[in-house]
Amino acid sequence: MKTFATWIFFFLLCNHALFGQQFPIDWDDIVDCGVWLLDNGLSENEYSVNRSDTISICPEFPDTLLNLYFTEFDLGSGDLMMVYNGNSTSDSLIGIYQDQALSDQHISSSNPSGCITLVFVSDSINTGNFEAYISCGILCILPLVDIISGEESPMLVCPGEEVVFDGSNTVLSDQSNIDSFLWEFGDGTTDAVNWPQVSHVFAEPGIYSVQLNVSDNLGCSNNYADVFLVKVSTYPDFTVLTESFSICTPDQYYLGVSSDISDSLISNSNLNSWISHTISGNSDNDLQDPLLIPDNQSECLNHSINYSSFPDDAIIQSIDDIANIWVNFEHSYMGDLVISLTCPDNTEILLHAQEGGGTHLGEPVDDDGSMEIGIGYDYFWTPAATNGTWADEAQGANTLPSGEYQGLEPMDLLTGCPLNGTWTLTFCDMWSSDNGYLFSWGVNFGQPDMSESYLISPIYGANCDSSYWTGPNIIDQTSGCDFVLVDFQDEGVYEYTYTVVNDYGCSFDTTVSVHLELSTPVSAGEDLLFECQPLLLEGSVQGANAGCSESNGFYSHCFGQYDEWDITYCPDNIGNGSMMSISLMSAEFLDGYTSFIVYDGANASAPEIVECYLDSEYHGTYTASNLTGCLTVKFHQNAFTSCEDGFLDSLTYYISCVAPDEVPYQFQWLPEIGLSNPDLSTTFLTGISTDTTYILQGFPIGHPECVSYDSIYVNVFCIPLNIPDNFSELNAVKTTLLDGEIFIQFNHRFEGVISLFDLSGRKVKELNCSATETSLDCSSLAEGCYLLNFNSQNTGPFSRKVIITR
Repeated sequence: MKTFATWIFFFLLCNHALFGQQFPIDWDDIVDCGVWLLDNGLSENEYSVNRSDTISICPEFPDTLLNLYFTEFDLGSGDLMMVYNGNSTSDSLIGIYQDQALSDQHISSSNPSGCITLVFVSDSINTGNFEAYISCGILCILPLVDIISGEESPMLVCPGEEVVFDGSNTVLSDQSNIDSFLWEFGDGTTDAVNWPQVSHVFAEPGIYSVQLNVSDNLGCSNNYADVFLVKVSTYPDFTVLTESFSICTPDQYYLGVSSDISDSLISNSNLNSWISHTISGNSDNDLQDPLLIPDNQSECLNHSINYSSFPDDAIIQSIDDIANIWVNFEHSYMGDLVISLTCPDNTEILLHAQEGGGTHLGEPVDDDGSMEIGIGYDYFWTPAATNGTWADEAQGANTLPSGEYQGLEPMDLLTGCPLNGTWTLTFCDMWSSDNGYLFSWGVNFGQPDMSESYLISPIYGANCDSSYWTGPNIIDQTSGCDFVLVDFQDEGVYEYTYTVVNDYGCSFDTTVSVHLELSTPVSAGEDLLFECQPLLLEGSVQGANAGCSESNGFYSHCFGQYDEWDITYCPDNIGNGSMMSISLMSAEFLDGYTSFIVYDGANASAPEIVECYLDSEYHGTYTASNLTGCLTVKFHQNAFTSCEDGFLDSLTYYISCVAPDEVPYQFQWLPEIGLSNPDLSTTFLTGISTDTTYILQGFPIGHPECVSYDSIYVNVFCIPLNIPDNFSELNAVKTTLLDGEIFIQFNHRFEGVISLFDLSGRKVKELNCSATETSLDCSSLAEGCYLLNFNSQNTGPFSRKVIITR
C-alpha cells in the first residue's frame, strides 16, 4: 500500500492550500493550481498494468508558469513518463523519465500557454506509483543559508563574549535579490539591520540556536532551515571559598585544596557541577485571541506551531519522546468534533472522532445563536494515560473533566516525525448547531536522545594552565597549582587570586584576602594575696587602651536605708568612638524595693540597657552604644533594710573604657573556683582556702585560633572561720604570752605549720616548725582575740584562741 506524500516541499507558495483536490492521470485535462496529480491507483493503491494515459495540465490564468513537484516517483521496470513543454504531444519534449528519476524533483513550463503535457505508459508486468503537486507562478527556489562564525557549530564561548556571525555564503537564485533578513539569536533578541555580518553578546550561560531567515524579492524564504548552535560556558562554583580570614602569627600557610588543611578553599569537584539539558521548543502557545471552531461542515480550523530549536536531524525515536499533546478549549457538543494532529512530515493521527454525544468540553455557552466565549479546560492526550479516550470517559458525563486521556490512534504512529518544523492541530465540526473556542495548545516533548551538542559541561584540567594562584610571598606550589605555600611574616592584608580556565577558553577568578595581625597576648596582672576579703582580678589585653576615661576602676557602694543616687561615666574624649562599659560584680537586690538601672547615655532619660529588681545576683557587662559613649547608673533603695545594717551585701561593679581602635576580646578564667564571673576580664575572687594559680585565656572575638594565655598566683593568707577551736585536742600544747611573744611548747616534736589569724580569717603570722618548742613575735599586733592554728600531716588542723593584751 502506498503512503500519502511522505514529505512536501516546504517552499510551496504560501497562497495555495497545503492539501488540495486529487486528480488521477486518467482524468480529463486539468486547468487548476494547488491540486494534486496522482496515478490511477490514487493514494491507496499502485497504478495498474498496461496503462497509456495522456493528460495536459494548464494554469488557471494565461501567461503563468506551471510547476510540477513530484513528491513521489517510483515506476516499475519498463514503465516510463514523457513530459512535453506545451498543451499537446506535438510540443517540445522536456524528457523521458523512468524508475525514480523524478523523485523529489520539479519540472516547470516555459511556453506562452504555461501548459505541460504528460504521457504515462506501463507494461503488463510491473506497477508502481507517482504523485505531484501542481502550483502556478514563478518557480520558488529557496535561498540556501549558510551561517559561518569563528568556529564550527556548536561554538563554545564565554558569558559576555562578542560573537560575529556571517551570512555572506547565502546563495540566491539567479533571478532574485535579498528582500529581507532576520537574525534570531535564541535568547529573545533579533537583528534585521546588519548584513551580512552581525555581532552578538550572549550574557548568560546556556545553549542558543542562532537562525537566519532570508527572503528574496520573489517571496521565497528559507524558513530557518539552518541552525547554528552556541554553547555559553557556565560559571565555576567559588562559593566554598573563604573570602577572607585572619592569621595570628608569622608562619607558612597553605592555600588551596587539601582535606587536612584547615584553610582549604576550593575543590575541583565543585567546578564541573553545572550541566544543562536545554531543549527549546516546548510550547505554552497562548493565543492572543481565542479562535472560533467554525460550525461549518465545509471548513475546519487549522492552527500551526513551528518548532525550530532542536538539532537538524532530531526525530521522535520512540513514544517516550512525547510527553503529551495538550489543548485548552471549550465546545458544547463532543459528538460534533474530529480532532487530528499533523507532524512536520505530514504524518497524521486522530485524537478524537465524533463519539461522545452531547458531552460538554470545558464550560461552553450552550446557545446555538450566541457567539459568547466560554471557559476552556486543559485536556491532555498522553501515551501512558490511565483514562481511555474521550468517548470512553464521556459515558453519562455532562462535562468531560480536565485530565489526561488516550488518543483515538496510538501516538507511536508519530515515530520518525521530525521535531523541527510545523505541527498542525485540526478541528472539524461535522454537525451543525454547536460551536466552541480554542485558547491554546502545544506539544510537550520529552527528553529525546540528544547529542553532546545539547550538554553544557565545561572541563577544568588538572594542570597549571587550568588552575593557579597568584599573589605575594608564594614560595611553593603543587604540580597542579591547586594549592600554594605562602610565607607570611609581616603584618598586613595580602590578596591572592585563584584563576581557573576551562576548555571553552573561559577564565574565571576569585580573590581571597589574608589578614596577618599579630595577636596581642592577654595579661592576668600581678600575683595577689587573698586575705579573706573580696579580691579583684583585673585581666586585660597587653597594651590595650584601658585609660580612655579617668572613671576607669572598681566601685563598691554599701547603701543605706532609702538610699538613692545616679552617676554618669563618660570617656575623656566624648564623641571619638570610645565607649564606657560597666561590669556588675555583685549586686543583691530586695525584690520590689531595690532597683539598679543602666542607661545608654549621659543621663537617666537615655534608653535603658538593663534594669535589675530581683532578689538575686546580677553579673554581666553592659556597653554604651550612643554617640557620646557615656553610661548612666541609677540606684534606688526603698526599704528599711540596707547594706549598712548588714542585711544586704554591698553593690560592686567595675567601670572600663574601650577605645575605638581596640579589638574586642573574649575572656575566660580557669579554674572558676571562687570567681564571681569567670567570663569577664575583671572579676571578683570571693573565697578560696588554698593557694591557687589562675589562668586567663583570651582571643579576639571570632578568632579562637589566636588565643593567648597568662596566669597569676593567688596566695591565701586566711583560713575559713569554720575551723573549730579544738582545745580538747591541744592538751599536749602549752602557750604562754611572754614579752610580746607567744611561747609554744609541745610534749613531743612538732612537724608542721603554725599560723596566727585574726578573727576575720586574715593570716597575720606564719611559721614552719620542726621542734619541741618555738615562739611567734606578736609585738606588732593590736590587742584582741586571735586564732592560733596548728597544721601537720600527722595531726591535721587544730586551733586555739589567744588573747593579746598589753
